[in-house]
Amino acid sequence: MKNLFLKIKTPDLPDNILLDCMKLLVELISYSASLATPNIILFFKSLISNGLFEAIQTTLAHPLHDIRKLSAVIVLNTIDFEPSILRCYLLERKNTGCPLFHLLITQFVEETHYITKTLLYEVLRGFLDVLHIGPDEATLNQINLNYYEIVNIKTEEEKTAIINIFYQEHAMTLFEPLFKEPPTTEHTPIETLMINCLCDLLATFVDHHPQQTKVFIIKHNIMPKIFVQLKSIEKNLLLGPIRVLRRIVASNNKFYQNYIIENNLFEPIIDTFLKNGDKYNALNSAILDIFHYIGSQKSCRPLVKYFIENFYLKVKDIEYVQTFNNLFILNDTPDYYVEGEDKFVNDEVREKSRQKFREEDKEESWFDSDDDFTLSTNMLVEDLNTLHGDLEDYKKRKHDEEAEINIVIGPNVQDSPRPKRLKFGSNNAKDLF
Repeated sequence: MKNLFLKIKTPDLPDNILLDCMKLLVELISYSASLATPNIILFFKSLISNGLFEAIQTTLAHPLHDIRKLSAVIVLNTIDFEPSILRCYLLERKNTGCPLFHLLITQFVEETHYITKTLLYEVLRGFLDVLHIGPDEATLNQINLNYYEIVNIKTEEEKTAIINIFYQEHAMTLFEPLFKEPPTTEHTPIETLMINCLCDLLATFVDHHPQQTKVFIIKHNIMPKIFVQLKSIEKNLLLGPIRVLRRIVASNNKFYQNYIIENNLFEPIIDTFLKNGDKYNALNSAILDIFHYIGSQKSCRPLVKYFIENFYLKVKDIEYVQTFNNLFILNDTPDYYVEGEDKFVNDEVREKSRQKFREEDKEESWFDSDDDFTLSTNMLVEDLNTLHGDLEDYKKRKHDEEAEINIVIGPNVQDSPRPKRLKFGSNNAKDLF
């Protein structure tokens, strides 16, 4: 193995010899899957101690495509075994200068071969997708160890650190291709793949590292930049930015809601919907789903108001679905908003305020009366009748509001199909170095 890695890292090694070395390394890694888990751990320790990732840095950007592809396959197999291996390697060398993180990002953006670009996308998603980590239950039972004896206690710190580095140093480089104006003709297949992959990553990150993604999107005003893709000729490319917005809306975050309103993000969505016409396709359904959702969530009242005030007149004549009409009914429902505010005041607070007003009004009326006893008795009867009527009105209004608002639509937001991951776990990924 020492000789193998020594050859791989040799400068000016002939391409045919380097290609043979990479093929041998890929075969060794594929054979290791049949080993018992402790032996697989020893195997990867040996790979890393002999300079696995240093060799990757010399081959991942090689001019020969076959060598780049095999290099990406090796990294992906390493992440399949345990993503903490790559994370720990990057964190250990962040202060001494480790170009591998930057290389993975730039090589994905610049790669011109379809298969290798797909492999690099899986690599990025694998070690940045921090919600999917750790061995499965079958592995735990096989090696008869407790979960906490296998997974490094510093796993949470490791995940947070790697995500922070990504957003501080590499996120703009990765997502910058989304900001480019689409061509007047159709995209090439490799461009289509990259746009779909980047939108998929950003939508996933909204869920999986919400705090860092929120700061990134708002600070750099990302959404209007990626909405330039709504000008693309291919309708399947329009779904990517819409899917990102759907995830943002589903987060029910006040900062995101203010961001949507301040940047008027519904305008390009409504324009795209109208441009699509009455075609019943995936684009039509994806846009309608956003407005179904905001109508079903109490926390989305500011978005309902924003939509009605700015866009309802454009879509009020659409009758084949009741989505927009339902939003208008909600917005026009009594007490749906408190005047001058977007937040909803619950019925208990409102009833207490009304009761206090009635008591004060009754006291003032008593002092103004000529026949105190007769007038106060009549007032008492009248107040009781009024209160009884108010109670019945309140119950009826409450029932009507619940019937109108009870549009039960789930988030319906799922990740795209993922390859099988994380069949094994290491006792302490940091010890591999």
